[in-house]
Formats: sequence, C-alpha cells, structure tokens
Amino acid sequence: MPAIDTWEGVLWLFSGLATAALLVRLIAFGFVRQYQFFVAFLALALVRDVLFASGWLSKQTYGLVYFWSELLNLFLFTLITLELFSLILSKYPGIQSVSKWFLSGSLGISMVLAVFSLYPDMAKLQQFQFGINLGTLFVINRGVYCALVLLILMMAFFLVWYPVRLSRNVVVHSFVFALYFLGKALVVLYRNLGGDSRAASSGILIFSAVCVVAWNVLITRTGEQTEMVVGHAWDRDEEQRLLEQLEGLNSAVGRIARE
Repeated sequence: MPAIDTWEGVLWLFSGLATAALLVRLIAFGFVRQYQFFVAFLALALVRDVLFASGWLSKQTYGLVYFWSELLNLFLFTLITLELFSLILSKYPGIQSVSKWFLSGSLGISMVLAVFSLYPDMAKLQQFQFGINLGTLFVINRGVYCALVLLILMMAFFLVWYPVRLSRNVVVHSFVFALYFLGKALVVLYRNLGGDSRAASSGILIFSAVCVVAWNVLITRTGEQTEMVVGHAWDRDEEQRLLEQLEGLNSAVGRIARE
C-alpha cells in the first residue's frame, strides 16, 4: 500500500473514497440485483483497502490476504463479464442461453492453454516478498486475462455493430468496464513481462481512479429507464436489417436449444 503522503497514496485514497461512494450509490438506487457481481467486486475492493490500510496485518497475513483476494478478484472479473453479456442479451434469450456455455467453455480452454504454456517456466517465476509463490497466480492471471480480453472485445464489437436497444446504464457500464479491464490487462501484461512493478502499480491506480469516477458520474437512477442505441443508430435502413438478422438468429438458436 502506498504511503498517504505521496501522490500515489493520495490517488489510492481518492480511488477508495470514490469506490465507497459508487457502492453506496448503487445500493441507494436499488441496482444491486442488476449488477450483483459488480457490487461484490466493489465491496471486496473496499474491504481489502481497509485491511491493508489498517496496519493490523502481519507481513505473512498481508501476503495471504493479497494472494487470495487477487484470486477472488479474477473470479469476480469473470462473473462481471458474464453478467454484462446477460444484460446485453436479455431481449434475446436464445442467444443468451447458448452464449453462457460458449463463454464458460472459452474461459476453461484459455485457462488450460495458459497452464501448459507457462509450465516450463514455473520454476523461474518470482517469489512474493512474504514467501508466497506467485507462479500459480501468474498462470491464472494469464489464462483469465487472455480469455476475458477477447470476450470483452467481442462485447464491445457487438454493442457497436448491432443496434440493440439497452438501458443507458448498461451501455455506460459495459464500455467503462471494458476500458477498466483492458487498461488493467495491459498493465498486468507489462508487469509480467518484466516491467517496473512500481510503474505498473501506478498505472493500475490511475486506471482505477479514472474509471471509478466515470461510473460515479455516468451511472444514474434515471439511466436504468432511459434506453439508447449504439450500433448503426445513424443508418435506419441498416439498423432495421441488423435487428431482423439478430431476431432470426435468436429464433434459430432458441429452436436448436429446445430440440
């Protein structure tokens, strides 16, 4: 944890307060059910920050909390991505039901490939300063981040291409989360390739602060009822054609799933 009297410490404190404000806003607006895994992610971030800032943890305990909370963060990133796909495809239950299996399978395959690709280098991976081997964490990081980056890019492409009518909050949340996760993935990749860990930590702090502020400003109570279209909203003829294409695909996939 950075010292409060440094610019990193101030940024960390600001990000923590903004995270607390966002969590309170989502609960006050009654959005916990829609964004339950995102809310869980914010709650975990707050609990972890409080524990790290408290000074109550011994070095060994600090290391254990860091290690397992990072694993839980990766799990929540996966659930948030699946949650976003469910929200985006809520009007297309046929595609939604099949996509859950596809997304879960993609994540599993990516994890297996990551394990095999890193296996020869496991003995060379660095040790965490509190005695915990980061090899397992790096393997899981690589697998989850690779899979989620591809899925999040697919999600962004879907929103930009198909003129699906969604609540403004869902659109905002999808794009801000995509920015947040892709930025963090690039920083983590830089660190794992041997980059400066201090610079990586600063990069994650900056991305977190910017995105949490964006969530606070752009997710509103009225945004849940206000609908908007991103993809092809500028071309009505093309918009109608793509919607008919999507409806046809949804019906076909739904029939196949029922059979």
